[in-house]
Amino acid sequence: MNEQELRERIGERFPKLAPEENMAVILKSIAEIHPEVRPKLEEFLRTGMTPPYELEGYDVARLMREQGMHELAAYMTLSWLKKDPVKALKSLQN
Repeated sequence: MNEQELRERIGERFPKLAPEENMAVILKSIAEIHPEVRPKLEEFLRTGMTPPYELEGYDVARLMREQGMHELAAYMTLSWLKKDPVKALKSLQN
């Protein structure tokens, strides 16, 4: 998914979260997302459906339910769990 498509999809799905002034920060975060997680995020942005994907016992639904995250934050957290599971798990469990 190219930057323009990401911009459009994020704006559609998260209009309050992603006004233009926040978009650069969001796009930078997505550019740094773990390559195993990014296709899952892109599928969600395209379809609105969260594909099955779990790391360290966490998936998007659990992060949303237990941590109060929206989907975009949940995918960023899954990326963090993939990159640095020790720190991410410690943060999630506190």
